[in-house]
Amino acid sequence: GEAPHVLSPEQLGEGEWRYNTPAKEFELRRIEDYCYCASDHEPEILIVVKGNFVVGDIYLERGDSVLVPHGVGYSVKGSGILYKATIPKC
Repeated sequence: GEAPHVLSPEQLGEGEWRYNTPAKEFELRRIEDYCYCASDHEPEILIVVKGNFVVGDIYLERGDSVLVPHGVGYSVKGSGILYKATIPKC
């Protein structure tokens, strides 16, 4: 069979990268050692793969995930790596 196509991320800013997938309805981002607040966003699933983060008032460590509904404001603080799966804005 064919070898898989490996995506290279595009750096969006300090601590955040976006993987441009061929799917228009799906976007994946990697966040490292980051602190930010989000308010205007689509539904997001955050998955911690290294370290630990606090998302709003929820403590997450490696292997934990949380679903953030559309438009619900939240903050992220922590150290490590988490991935964010979301629907890209049009």
